[in-house]
Amino acid sequence: MSQHYPPSDDNNHSQQQGGQEPQAQGNPYFDRVQGGTAADLDAAAPTLTQTEMQQLNRKAMFFLAAIVGLLLLVAFWIMHSLSNRDDGKKKAADAQRPTQVVETPDLPRAAPAPPVNNDAAQPIDVVNNAPPLPPAPNHASANRARAGDYGDGGDQSQAMPAGPRPPSLVERRMWNGNMPPPDAAPQAQGQGMAGAQGQQGGMMVMGPNGPMWVPNKEMVKEADSSAKLLSNPDALLVRGTYIRCILETRIITDIPGFTSCIVTEPVYSINGRRLLLPRGSKMLGKYDSAGIARGRVAVIWDRITTPNGYDISMASPGTDQLGGAGHPGQYDAHWPSRVATAMLISMVSDLFKYEGQKHGPSGTVVTPSGVAYESPYESNTARTVQSMAEQAINESANRKPTVTINQGTQLNVYVAQDVDFSNVLARR
Repeated sequence: MSQHYPPSDDNNHSQQQGGQEPQAQGNPYFDRVQGGTAADLDAAAPTLTQTEMQQLNRKAMFFLAAIVGLLLLVAFWIMHSLSNRDDGKKKAADAQRPTQVVETPDLPRAAPAPPVNNDAAQPIDVVNNAPPLPPAPNHASANRARAGDYGDGGDQSQAMPAGPRPPSLVERRMWNGNMPPPDAAPQAQGQGMAGAQGQQGGMMVMGPNGPMWVPNKEMVKEADSSAKLLSNPDALLVRGTYIRCILETRIITDIPGFTSCIVTEPVYSINGRRLLLPRGSKMLGKYDSAGIARGRVAVIWDRITTPNGYDISMASPGTDQLGGAGHPGQYDAHWPSRVATAMLISMVSDLFKYEGQKHGPSGTVVTPSGVAYESPYESNTARTVQSMAEQAINESANRKPTVTINQGTQLNVYVAQDVDFSNVLARR
């Protein structure tokens, strides 16, 4: 039996181009193998469309919501049953408690009123047994008596003036500060408490603690307040203007020094019409190690030079981005070096002291009472190292913190006084 094999795929293309071989034209198996296709096993596999997947997701969400609602309902029912049980126990306990009946005593009965006598009352005779009133004092004699106290025994009519007497020391102290002098009292009674004027130039007003004596406005120094027009507003750099600049040199506050920064934003006059400080102007300032507080450096900017030839002298402080005093920077209090230096020297001192007491010669001291005790050896080296440790601690404590501001940091300068550019602008 003869077997025929189909040609390979390598020469299939060449056979299609050159035509079929003579064997393939009369072989029916060859046509069946060439014309047949491979079976697709996954053609009958079920697939889910997008609509069916959305329906499944909706069903799953519905069942999940139903389960959560059921759980919430069961939890609510359990809590409600527990609360009803507690209320039932409280009601049962209240029902078992004996009720206390409060008995109020009866009010006492009022005594019967005595019978009213309708007869008219007899009048009572009034006897004038009161003593007679003393005579009115003589004001002239009283004034003469007071004048005798002030005078030296001469003519009493000339010793005391006819007017009201001057206030005494006690009266002056009582009236000082809060009440008017005695000579102003009659006038205060005649004109009222609010408008009484005294001889000392004041008036009575009602204060929080009662009447109070207030001097006239001429005697009170008023605050000086005035308003005026700005002179040369086109050439005026007013106080309160902010100048922003970029730090050109690094600032380290261990040693006092000078610094500079470059203005990054143009500064105009108060009315905005004239350019006073163009961009690129250079500000010069100085700082000191004493002006350090809480990580800030107090820099005073005292000079500005502009590209167009202006030289401005002013003393203005530096601020942070929000206007706070001082330029913030990196703060270093040197605590590690302080503690490490003191600890190292103290440990060396303790080592010398320990070795000296352990290996050094000890001495015996006898007290006058006959008691002898042994004193350990004291090393001079340990004493010297101990004094060095104390000096190092003092120097570390006196060392001031260091604040560092790197170059390129944006700074703000607060103009502390008005600067008039009219002299330099008039020459342009």
